[in-house]
Parts: sequence; structure tokens; C-alpha cells
Amino acid sequence: MRNNRTLTILLVLAAVSIVIVPLMGGGIGPEIARWKLAAAANALDRQAPAEEVQRLIEEARQWHPEIEKERDYWYVLIWEAIQQGDHALTAQRVLDARRASHRFARLGFYVAQDLARSGEYDMAIQVLEATIESRETTDPEWLNALAYWRALIAKDLDTALADINLALRERPDDPAFRDTRAWVLFQMGRPLEALEDANFAVETFEKLYSPLLPLWDRLDQWLPRMGPTVADDEPLSEAEADPRLWSWGVMRYHRARILEALGRMSEAEKDYEWLRENRLPTDDRLR
Repeated sequence: MRNNRTLTILLVLAAVSIVIVPLMGGGIGPEIARWKLAAAANALDRQAPAEEVQRLIEEARQWHPEIEKERDYWYVLIWEAIQQGDHALTAQRVLDARRASHRFARLGFYVAQDLARSGEYDMAIQVLEATIESRETTDPEWLNALAYWRALIAKDLDTALADINLALRERPDDPAFRDTRAWVLFQMGRPLEALEDANFAVETFEKLYSPLLPLWDRLDQWLPRMGPTVADDEPLSEAEADPRLWSWGVMRYHRARILEALGRMSEAEKDYEWLRENRLPTDDRLR
């Protein structure tokens, strides 16, 4: 048997160096700061008292003089402001993060998406607006998101239409973008114009993804279900459905609503029937 004494010594030295090297290089401070930020994030998640969150953030600052370079620092600050319900402070911190480093330019978009998933569309819009420097150079995905969130709450629809038109200049054949414009126009009381975009969105998406439907069905049979089992006669939730199928369902639902507004009930019923056949909701859970 080979003598492992040398290997043991090397392992001990390696383990010791994990602690010693950061101390010698001044690297332990940033690591402790990150632990403090993680603790602050956990405190926010369990809705701890504001004083506890602020104490952890301040301790993180003390351990890391250049903490503004850490993305998690800004993420915690932004969510702290959100939890306080302070829209102006939230927007300001998103702006400060963007100014601190170009690496954080997308942070506001991610936060806004999280807010939108929770149904907090007003706050999501405000956060994303603070992230945008110039609409002419903004990612069209961001403009699409702003337009869609405004359409969902029927607010500032002229701005929503301008934004989605700008996004469509970059990606005129994107079915998701065309669906957004359809819903904006519908909310503006312009269903006939909306129908043109809705038809394009549904038909384009169908060309792209209908060949995959049999595969989705097979995967649904092969893969074990996560979480509670859903009865066969109950519609799937967004978390349970394939994301592409859900997106397609949103487009079909939007078109059905537009057709109803035009009095074309039998055509609308075909979309509703498609939703039922694919075990999707037939109401505004599809969004």
C-alpha cells in the first residue's frame, strides 16, 4: 500500500491556505460582505424588521469598501425599497445601480420581471422605466414588456402602443411582439386592428411550434410530475404547462377575446375549444 502521509500533508496545507490566502491578500472582507448580503436577502424574504436588514447591509459595507461593485448589494437594496413600498426609492436605486456599473444594466429588468410575475405591474413598469436610458437604443424585449404590462392594467396605452411599435421596428415578425400590440389595441377599443396582429401571432407561433406538440405530449407521459397531481379535467397552471404551450395559449385567448368584441362568437369558441383540449385556462390566468 502506498504511503499517503505526503498526500495528507498537502491536503492539510491546501485547507489552511483557503483561509490564509484570502487573509494575506485582503480577500476575506468581500467574502464576509457577501455572507452579510445573503443574510440580508434572507431577512427580506422572511419579512424581518427593517432594522435587521439595514444592520446587515451596513455590516456588509464595513467589510467591503467597494461593495458598490457587487451585483447582490444592489439587488438587496432594490428589494429593500420594494418591500418598503417606496416606488421613488426603488427607481432611484435601480438608476444608481446602472450608474455604478454597466454590468448592472439588466438588473432592473430582472427585478421588474419578478415584480410582474407577482402581479405588481405598476411597480414593474416604474423599475424598468428607471433602467432605460434611451428608448431608441433599448432592448426591444424591454419595450415589449413595458407595453404588455401597461396593456394588462389598461394604463398609459398610448405610451404602450408607441413602445411596441418601436420594438416591432427591430423584430417585425416576432409573434410575441405582435400579440402584445394586439392586446394593446384591444384595450384601446380597436379590436379590428387588433385582430390582424392576433391572427399573425397565432398563425406564426403555430408554424413554429405545432410540429412539437406530439413531442410535448410524449414528454408529459414520460417525465414524472413535480408537485401535486392535477386532475385530468382541471386546467394546468402556468407552472405545470410547457412554457411554449402556455405562450401559444395566451395568444389564442387574446384572439378569442378580440373576436368576441367583434361579435364573431363562433370563431372565438374555436379558440376556447383549443384551450380546453390542451388543458389550458379560458380566462385571464393566461397572461
